Amino acid sequence: MALDIDGTIVGLDGHVSPRVRRAIRDVLDRGILVVLCTGRIFSEGVKDLGAGLGLSLPAIVRNGTAVQELQTGAVLSRHPIPAGAETAALEIMLRHGLSPIIEEGPQQQDRLFAPPPERCHAAVFYFTDLWKRSQHLHHVQRDDDLYQVTDPNWIGGCGSREATAAAHGELYNLPGIAARNYGEWRPDGDLCIADIMPFGCSKASALARFAAQHGINLSETLAIGDYFNDIEMLKEVGWGVAMGHAPDALKDVADTVTLDVSQDGAAVALERYVLGRGTLTSI
Repeated sequence: MALDIDGTIVGLDGHVSPRVRRAIRDVLDRGILVVLCTGRIFSEGVKDLGAGLGLSLPAIVRNGTAVQELQTGAVLSRHPIPAGAETAALEIMLRHGLSPIIEEGPQQQDRLFAPPPERCHAAVFYFTDLWKRSQHLHHVQRDDDLYQVTDPNWIGGCGSREATAAAHGELYNLPGIAARNYGEWRPDGDLCIADIMPFGCSKASALARFAAQHGINLSETLAIGDYFNDIEMLKEVGWGVAMGHAPDALKDVADTVTLDVSQDGAAVALERYVLGRGTLTSI
């Protein structure tokens, strides 16, 4: 069983509710393997969260580009963007007037690098705040300094809907990476981001490798998530559950939709589909 963290098992108050905590413990008592599968960096509370829930398996972090030991944070696997693709992607983003955000690799200090504040599109601050990464944001002095970030595993180009769409059209054709355009999924607003990750890396691919190591087929796996970065995972597992507040793009690929995080939707789904008790209220 794979659990996203923010907006899935962790509520807006930053805590796991008693009902969600109890459901996860009951699932563990049944001998079911439970793994955290998150966009978070490890240092953003993943160790303490796992320990508080009684988990012991390594955590899939950074949207599947790294796996780290839950107890120590030791990096078990990491997947940086190929150097040539990194350079080409930055050139495309800057040429289209986007403000790049670059996430350094897990063996570094978890920093995000962006252009000077006065030259950053508002989307930089919107997304770093949304993803609770504002404290990790560092501004370089020159655009050329962005090319010096060590082993990045993710690069996002922030800007308008039109600019990110144009950049995505070119990023999509770069070898060695996978490109996404969040503007395609967000129905309104002009704070958008087009991003790249190493090709073949996602929560789904990391979960598939993890499951295979334990002799488990993805068809035997349940996953719960609430955001665009959960789309591949919910599509490929045996039973994908979207939270009630999730965007339509995620609900469209899920097998079912539970209640939102404020209503303990993750617990409701676990009780219904894993523990065999209770019913799932229609959304």
